Amino acid sequence: RGGRYARAWRSARLRIGLCIVVVVTLAAVVGPWLLSYGPFEQGPDALQTPSGRHLLGTDEVGRDLLARVLAGTRVDLLITLIAVPIAAVSGTLLGLSGLLQHHVGQLMQRLFDVLLGVPAVLLGVGVAIAVNPGKLSIVIAIVLVTAPIFGRQTGTAVAGQVALDYVTAAEVLGYSRARITFRHVLPNIVDAIFVRI
Repeated sequence: RGGRYARAWRSARLRIGLCIVVVVTLAAVVGPWLLSYGPFEQGPDALQTPSGRHLLGTDEVGRDLLARVLAGTRVDLLITLIAVPIAAVSGTLLGLSGLLQHHVGQLMQRLFDVLLGVPAVLLGVGVAIAVNPGKLSIVIAIVLVTAPIFGRQTGTAVAGQVALDYVTAAEVLGYSRARITFRHVLPNIVDAIFVRI
């Protein structure tokens, strides 16, 4: 497995992608403090083209567009760093439930079908109506949209592992379902889960 990761790291596309992520993250975190204009600060220079003073220009009320882009990116990163791990953990655990209880696993897969069948925009609007609009509603909407994807991926990966000899051997040795699930099956499907992240 270590050799596989070493080969992946030698990929130029992976390194370029990581560099882009690092640059965007640093710009979102550090950038707003380096600018002399805040994202909500209005000025007389409305609808200005990009210049040395405003690198991306200004909007109709004179707000600096670069400052607004960096502020929006910071909020997006914060929401993503909260919502995606929650979706990944919850979706993975629900996807693994089929190994613990077959009927529960089947119920979870049908729930995933329902959630995946609802357009993300409608689901987000429904959450915004049920919860006060804001960051919390966005996080809940992302979790509801993304968790079924992780759950479906986990369920598919688990189905491919159940028929393998090591699972049968663990059952013969009398290991509990929980031990087989978390000590044996989960480490073998973690790569498939990380692909979704």
